[in-house]
Amino acid sequence: MARRTKEDAEKTRKTILVAALDIISTKGLANTSLDQIAHQAGVTRGAIYWHFKNKTELFSVILDEWLKPTYELSQKWLEQEDPSLNNLKTYMVKWLSQIEKQPELTKLFDILFFKVELIGDIKTLIDQANDKADQDVLALTMYLGTLKSQKVFHTDTDITLLAVSLSSFLMGLAQNWLARPNAYSLEKNAQTLVEQFFKGYLP
Repeated sequence: MARRTKEDAEKTRKTILVAALDIISTKGLANTSLDQIAHQAGVTRGAIYWHFKNKTELFSVILDEWLKPTYELSQKWLEQEDPSLNNLKTYMVKWLSQIEKQPELTKLFDILFFKVELIGDIKTLIDQANDKADQDVLALTMYLGTLKSQKVFHTDTDITLLAVSLSSFLMGLAQNWLARPNAYSLEKNAQTLVEQFFKGYLP
């Protein structure tokens, strides 16, 4: 019975998170209330308070829940795989493709780019997410440095700026696609976009 109760609690928690993500992606974080989330999830407001202290904590868990695969992808391809241009391209293609392939991630990136106000506790949460992104850029810089030592790039390539350019390229494409998702398929065109990015850097 105790195990069943734990499973039910986890199912309710997940239902609340999904409902919150859906409403926030439609209304924006500031215009979303716990009452709206409770109604969407089919639970009481008290059920939400059982799992989350307030809306800020709920959004914090949403960030952790659906950004985690993105961080794991970066860790796998930038830290665990042998540095190579092909592996770097694979990472970039997978990073871009996931945004279109995973509906929850599509909604979350749309929220982060367009539907959240960077004030108060929410700004602190976004800053924490950006700190993790900065760690990825640092890992990327070291990765690119290894490739430069292997003479993959032009000898005068500034690796620090290349890392910034690559990160901006990924984030910029994500934002561009989210603003006009019917204009093209990010997943289908990811490989071509990545290949075009590197043309100017290769000897």
